[in-house]
Amino acid sequence: MTGDEDDDDFMSRHFPDARPVSQTRKAPATRNPPPHRRQQTEPADIPAPPGRINDDNTTAGEVLSYAGNGIQKRVLSQLRRGDFTIGGRLDLHGMTVIQAHREVALFIERCRQSGYRYALIIHGRGARSAGNVPVLKINLKHWLTEDPDVLAFHSARDRDGGTGAVYVLLRSAGSRNEPGS
Repeated sequence: MTGDEDDDDFMSRHFPDARPVSQTRKAPATRNPPPHRRQQTEPADIPAPPGRINDDNTTAGEVLSYAGNGIQKRVLSQLRRGDFTIGGRLDLHGMTVIQAHREVALFIERCRQSGYRYALIIHGRGARSAGNVPVLKINLKHWLTEDPDVLAFHSARDRDGGTGAVYVLLRSAGSRNEPGS
């Protein structure tokens, strides 16, 4: 740098065709935007959380798998491989059983309303639970099996959480009575 950038005539010498820009509009007055109203996305009747489910058979490393009536083996295989595009993700880490139950119910409803057929729920392996018992995994297995909007689920691949997460296949938004939809 030669220092002539500070010179008042710098612009006119180096850019003889340049013209000063005049401000013709005033900057808009800054106003705080109106508060964002949260849309009511909660289902009208979230089922009461069941009591904590004790299942001594489910372990942290166990692969969860469920297919409802009418689910083709090919679809379950694709779900197992994680071949579908995941529409929604929910992480239950740090939640109590009651909090997790509520979040799962709301999440499934939001996914269906958004048209997502495939979701990922991360439940963890129970490493921080007393006795390393996978409490959320045990309960989630029961909740998903009982939910009429869940057609199938399977433990995720390692890249998506392994046995600490499940891929979930959901019924499409407009089809509550059709099997396998």
